[in-house]
Amino acid sequence: MKTFILAILVLIAGVAGGYYYGQGKFALPVKTESKTIPVADKARIDAVNSLIAGRWQSEEDSNFVREFKADGTAIDYYDEQPAPSQTNGSWKLFSSSNPEQVAFPIRENEVYLKMTFGKENYHFAVLAVTPEKLELMYMERGGILQFARLK
Repeated sequence: MKTFILAILVLIAGVAGGYYYGQGKFALPVKTESKTIPVADKARIDAVNSLIAGRWQSEEDSNFVREFKADGTAIDYYDEQPAPSQTNGSWKLFSSSNPEQVAFPIRENEVYLKMTFGKENYHFAVLAVTPEKLELMYMERGGILQFARLK
């Protein structure tokens, strides 16, 4: 019985947390080595922009590496070779203050990543970025992508 009650409480907490996040009231900060930057403004985009450049290895599939170059280009690698169908692309950050045309609601206090490979656009919410970790939520289909920076 105690296990059942505990499971119900965990479920309620998860639903409440999801609702709170869904209302745009929960905002993850970007952590830098010196300070935490509020989510919702140009400083956030600048902070994400300064941290995202580099090579990131997927924590789910260690053969997949995504490289964000400072000039706005992106390269996907699989097993250290450029991925054949998505070799070169581009990336751009946006928010509610400089929105893109997208099929999902853009929340205040969030930074989004638009990636373009060929004629296809992919959109992600930047959930977290530090010098070591990158966490993105794929907006069109859901799912969380987690990366570790390669040295």
